[in-house]
Amino acid sequence: LALTVPLLTLPQPGGGDIVVTKIALAASLSGLTPQPAGRATLTVASIEAGGAALTELSLAGAGTPDRLTFDLSGAGTLPAPVTLAAGGAVAAAGAGWAVTLDRLDGSAAGQKISLAAPVTATLAPDRLAVTPFALSLGDGRMTGEASLDAQRVAARFDIAALPLAMLTALADGAPRL
Repeated sequence: LALTVPLLTLPQPGGGDIVVTKIALAASLSGLTPQPAGRATLTVASIEAGGAALTELSLAGAGTPDRLTFDLSGAGTLPAPVTLAAGGAVAAAGAGWAVTLDRLDGSAAGQKISLAAPVTATLAPDRLAVTPFALSLGDGRMTGEASLDAQRVAARFDIAALPLAMLTALADGAPRL
């Protein structure tokens, strides 16, 4: 299967448009029995909206109905320059799903962003949990973990030396609430 859309314009409530240039999807399926498997790649040449622009975006995935691996990359200006590369997996976990982010690297406003170790979010009908994570943001660091079920909500987040200049540069020009 291959599909290409050269231009897509989506009006936003309140004015302005989201303009997407050249969306391309390529997908294949194999081994329908006993276990189907497939792969797909989605690429977008650009997405522009309200002064923000992603000038490259790519998502690739491969797997079976029980487990899918993915790779994501992108770059743009939001309004500060941003790059991102990430990868992981989505897998069946009992009655729910586990989403694992194995790697995350990039930059925002000239500051490096990286994930120190894989992090997993488990989504089940009666529980949501995020395993401990550590994210480096420039010279700063954010760590945390969280869980939610019918009886309690538990969360812990620690932030140290967060580069506020990076956040300010990214928020410059963003809509005010």
